[in-house]
Amino acid sequence: EKLDIGETSFNESLQAIEIIKSALENDEIVRIWYGENSEEFCGFCWLVYMIKSWNINSRKILYVKLPKYAFSTDGEYKRYYGSGSFDADELSKYSLNIEVLSDSFSKVHIDIWNNALSENSQLRIYMNGNLLNVKEDFFDSVILNEASKLEEVFQGASLVSNLIGTIELD
Repeated sequence: EKLDIGETSFNESLQAIEIIKSALENDEIVRIWYGENSEEFCGFCWLVYMIKSWNINSRKILYVKLPKYAFSTDGEYKRYYGSGSFDADELSKYSLNIEVLSDSFSKVHIDIWNNALSENSQLRIYMNGNLLNVKEDFFDSVILNEASKLEEVFQGASLVSNLIGTIELD
C-alpha cells in the first residue's frame, strides 16, 4: 500500500522524536537548532513542551537560536529564513552560541506553547518575537495588494516571489 507524503512525513517525524527521547533517556547530548520563522519557533516550543512531558531531567539539552541576519560564507550580509537557509559551514560557526536549555528558558517556551494550544488557531505566525494565533484571512490583504501590482495575467511564481520579499513578520 502506498503512503501519501503527509503520512510519510508524519512517520518520519515520529521516528525523529523517538530518537530524541531515547538519546535523552540514555543521557546523551541533544542539540536543537532553530531559526526565527514561525515553523521553527513553534516547533521549538512544542519540542520543549514534549521533553518536559517525558519527565527527563537532563542538563544535556542544548540549543542554538540562529540569527535572522548574518554574514554568509561569501562575506555578504544576508537574511536567513530558518535553519534550512544555512549551509553546513555557516551553521558550524554558530556552535559557539550553544546554550544549555535551562528550566526557566523551558518554562517560557512551554507557556508560549500552552497559550497557542488554548487558543487553538488554524494559523500561527511568529511576529515581533511573539507566536501569534491569527485568522485564516490574515495574509489576504497583503496577497491582494501584491497581485494588484502585477499585470492582469501573471505567473503565480511572480506573486509568490513578490510576497516573500514583502512579508516581514519578525
